Amino acid sequence: MRFFFDNDLSFRIAHALGQLAESEGDEVVALRDKFPQSATDVDWINGLNSDPEERRVVITADRGIGRKPCELKAWRETGLTVCFLERGWARMKFWDQAWHLIKHWPAIRDYSSRVAGGSGFYVGVSGRIRPV
Repeated sequence: MRFFFDNDLSFRIAHALGQLAESEGDEVVALRDKFPQSATDVDWINGLNSDPEERRVVITADRGIGRKPCELKAWRETGLTVCFLERGWARMKFWDQAWHLIKHWPAIRDYSSRVAGGSGFYVGVSGRIRPV
């Protein structure tokens, strides 16, 4: 699977998780490494539409993605799975956020592998996962 960290999360955490996820054959990429930081959500969502057979998951703390009709349309058409980190994640300090992501990564990865492309789910700070 390929995971993409939105710009509202640290690219440093994405790079660290990328190193750890390699052991399972996964790739973790910070969107800022693939797209200009000025890219709109629609631009990068459409830009990730490469291989429909490849499982692609976006990790974001931006709960606004998918609220605008053009973003929702792009998200559904590309078949991306979106993991929305709930409100408490954005208020965490860097090291706390990194620790919680690493702690909950196996559950996030497992859930991502079982849901249909084009779907989304929420992850609470406690690790509780629920569908959108």
